[in-house]
Amino acid sequence: MAILDVNDFKAESAIPGLLPAVGGIGPANDVVRENVQSFIDKYEPMFLDRFYQGREAERAEIEAYAALPEESRKSRSKNRLLGLLKTPLSHYVAFYYFRHCTVRNTPIGGVVLQGENGSRNNTSTICVQLWNQMADLCIALYADIFVMEHPDTEIFRYVNDFNL
Repeated sequence: MAILDVNDFKAESAIPGLLPAVGGIGPANDVVRENVQSFIDKYEPMFLDRFYQGREAERAEIEAYAALPEESRKSRSKNRLLGLLKTPLSHYVAFYYFRHCTVRNTPIGGVVLQGENGSRNNTSTICVQLWNQMADLCIALYADIFVMEHPDTEIFRYVNDFNL
């Protein structure tokens, strides 16, 4: 079982069309959910590799705990850690989702030359914001968990629009 769920993409990491509009769910939502789940399956292990680099025992412990049924999870500290990991994880997955999907669709289709149906956005700006917020969260979370300086892996580094 993964730590992240498709329902964890909120606020900055919200993905258009992922959650159903009021009144029901349609086939478009199912397609987006399946696509996002494939990104979770691919990028969550990558994130955990980089975050828990050199700390395989701690990673195995939290993954085993996440695999337990929800009613069996009684540890307050591990539940807190799972909750704290969800935001940077959702930012990480959303970063790669938006980077891969250069055209952002809405549940009604692509917003192209229809100003009344959408707002202008720049995927690279969204990606930079997601990544830098994720880096901030990872730095703070690592210091909180391990009480030491974070390793020098990519998830702890900031990026800019030029990827420098």
